[in-house]
Amino acid sequence: MEFVRVVRDSPSDDVVQIVEIYVNTGEEVRENAVIADVEGSKSVFPLVTGESGILHWYVGVGEPVAVGAVVSVVLERGSRVPDRPTATLAKPGATEDGPAIAGRFSAKALERVNQAGLSAEFFLPEHAFVTLEDVEKELDPPDQSGPSPKPLLPTRIAFLGGGKGAQVLREISSAGATSYVVGVFDDSSNSIESFGVPLLGTLGDRDIVREFEKNLFDKVAITITGDMRIRRRLLDLCDTFGIPLHSFLDTAAFLSGSAEIGDGTVAVSGSRVGTSATLARNVFLSAYVNIDHHCVIGENTTFGPGVYLSGGVKVGADCVFGTNIGVEPGIEIGDRSVISSGTVVTKNIPAGTVVKNQSATQNRIIEQ
Repeated sequence: MEFVRVVRDSPSDDVVQIVEIYVNTGEEVRENAVIADVEGSKSVFPLVTGESGILHWYVGVGEPVAVGAVVSVVLERGSRVPDRPTATLAKPGATEDGPAIAGRFSAKALERVNQAGLSAEFFLPEHAFVTLEDVEKELDPPDQSGPSPKPLLPTRIAFLGGGKGAQVLREISSAGATSYVVGVFDDSSNSIESFGVPLLGTLGDRDIVREFEKNLFDKVAITITGDMRIRRRLLDLCDTFGIPLHSFLDTAAFLSGSAEIGDGTVAVSGSRVGTSATLARNVFLSAYVNIDHHCVIGENTTFGPGVYLSGGVKVGADCVFGTNIGVEPGIEIGDRSVISSGTVVTKNIPAGTVVKNQSATQNRIIEQ
């Protein structure tokens, strides 16, 4: 059995009233459930039970109630309703029910103390009235041992490739302030020069490593998606010289909280990564790519728009997917495979193959 008392939410309140009841007399209530809203002079706050059982109200909506007074009781089913206790805990001090805990804490402060697993009876005994702010300061006191930490600077990104992929990634990066593009490496073009992003050098190893060692940038993003040989060479270059990869994840992409996303991943608007999926490094997801639950994607693999992988699909490294492709559940696709646009993959694909589809239901391997 539990008597439910009205706690103090403001030090100036001695009387409050119940403005709305959510669980009526005779109804079952769960542990830690909100059973009513209580209005004081400065706020409306919830009234919460500590036990589960059958609820009985002693007061009604709009009736003035002294702070610390019993307003309801939670009983075992079939138990007799006891008389309402007359003693309140409105002021600090003790009654036959124990220390005046309810009167010394605001409702939110008492809830926070209970969440922390602490004894309210012995918490901040020097305070006549404890607010939520007092509790938070006690649980997590500010560090005054030294100067405030310096603000984090945005990450400086260099693009490896200045074509259309660079335009896509620049647009994603412009939506936030945590990173910015300092320049582009490309052998022939810089499609984002008009946005004030300069050409830093060629895609040759020497140019990239030289500027990295000069501390011109912090991380790189590989924007090339059409030539897997160049894409693989650049990834290996980053590994050799310890150049970190930066991920670009559009805010309009859905990434499950249980998914694992490797460094250098690009997920553009409309793409989706499902529950417990795993993406290795440097994976590129175009618009409306669906990587369903428990899929595993190897590093350096690229997906064109509208690719749908069903659950449990395994894709190797350095694979290329065209557009409008469907892959059945549990399929395995080997390293360096190319899946052409419009294909429906219904069986496992060996490594190093190019797959096209002659019909809606049958794959044809045309090269290996």
